[in-house]
Amino acid sequence: MKRMTCLAVVMLAVVDVASADSIRGIDIDFVTIGNAGNPGDTRAEAYPSGSGTVGYDYRIGKYEITAAQWQTINAAAGIGNPGGWSGNQPVAWVSWYDAAQFCNYLTSGDKNLGAYQLSPGVSITVDRAAAMSAYGTIYVLPTEDEWYKAAYFKPDGSGYSSYANGQENIWISPPHEGWNYYGGGYDSPWDVGTGTMEQNGTFDMMGNVWEWNEKLFPFESADRGFRGGSYAIQYYGHLPGWPEDVFLSSADIAGGIQAWREETYVGFRIASVQVGDVTIDATVNIDPDTLNLNSKGKWVTCYIELPEGHEVSDIDVDSVSLEGLLEVQQSDIQDGMLMVKFDREDLAAYLEVVLGVVPPVDVELMVTGNLTDGTPFEGRDTIRVIDKGGGK
Repeated sequence: MKRMTCLAVVMLAVVDVASADSIRGIDIDFVTIGNAGNPGDTRAEAYPSGSGTVGYDYRIGKYEITAAQWQTINAAAGIGNPGGWSGNQPVAWVSWYDAAQFCNYLTSGDKNLGAYQLSPGVSITVDRAAAMSAYGTIYVLPTEDEWYKAAYFKPDGSGYSSYANGQENIWISPPHEGWNYYGGGYDSPWDVGTGTMEQNGTFDMMGNVWEWNEKLFPFESADRGFRGGSYAIQYYGHLPGWPEDVFLSSADIAGGIQAWREETYVGFRIASVQVGDVTIDATVNIDPDTLNLNSKGKWVTCYIELPEGHEVSDIDVDSVSLEGLLEVQQSDIQDGMLMVKFDREDLAAYLEVVLGVVPPVDVELMVTGNLTDGTPFEGRDTIRVIDKGGGK
């Protein structure tokens, strides 16, 4: 049986391609997480089942944000929280709201402008799409799936491991070496990068300090997620027989705590996404697949299906268009797909007048739109265009 303690986790699939950004007076190292559209983790060990699906490439911090980096940004941004620890140790004693303001400042130069719109003590909205539209590249706390993928998705794309170092079974080979976990002999977090590099190029996703992520839990206190191991805290409700000092480091545990909490064992790493990275690849089926330009039919119907981890109910139907021009006339959700109808005469006119098609010919058409959170999607299908005189 899976357990949920007072933590939450987000993981990403990482490709070991390193890069560094010099931004607002600090340098941050990233690794690129590829394999966009990867399947979720449905192993028995995964919690929650299906975690780790991310439909786009992104970057995640190679290291946790350090106390020195925090202090530099805090002095410029006026976040007002001095944080905890020092130098190249990971910053701690920072709330989720503090971390969100840090990300905003990296994005825009203003702690109040970016992906997070905050009021005192309460998150108003998280709007990555609007921030990308305004700033191009954004810096954010990773989503739970981003964090999960970066930690546990194997770099060869073959599936997931239970630990960020690629190991599966703690009974056979305990993943203690190279991680600052509870009971490992350390009474404080070590400098980032001190331990062993994990399978996707990151450090300390299995230890050092727990890390905030974007996940919002529907509890009274509006808890936010975090994951990973910690130098200071053991799992107080571990399963009988499990080594409690490493259990939190696994893919088996997720949870959340109050976003205002500041603890010595909670810090964060950041992710980065930019315009052009986040486009969901949709499966599109256009009916009829053979279009007679002289047909008297009224509609061309398009069925849209999104990849695992996305729901068609989240599509903003008003944003959907065919070839960026034709608007939806009718819509419905059927069997997990969004069905939309376009005017058949308008499509025929577009093909003949705008594209200048000469039947018979195969034409690839593109359907685009956005989810309600602003994330764009696109999909293509090829139809046969003919001209056989009158018909239905």
